[in-house]
Amino acid sequence: MFSATSRLRIEIDGDNFCIERWLVGLCYQKVRERTANIERIKLQKLGFKYVTACVVRSKQRQYRFGLFLSQKEKQWLVEELNNFLFISDPQGS
Repeated sequence: MFSATSRLRIEIDGDNFCIERWLVGLCYQKVRERTANIERIKLQKLGFKYVTACVVRSKQRQYRFGLFLSQKEKQWLVEELNNFLFISDPQGS
């Protein structure tokens, strides 16, 4: 039910990135940080056997998202974000 009523918006350009989390049409979290602070974007296993999330790790903290996407969608998204930002080794290996 949460996935049906929530939205996530990620905006990245050469200077800044912004992550907004929305629930039933209301923005309840907005984070803005410098794009230069991004250290890594990867898939990360959570405490469950087959559950992964997309993770943007910056110098200040990490941001997880995409929990309700399929594994292929998560892999595609991480790859696209890494290609856009020219970060090598998107799988973190």
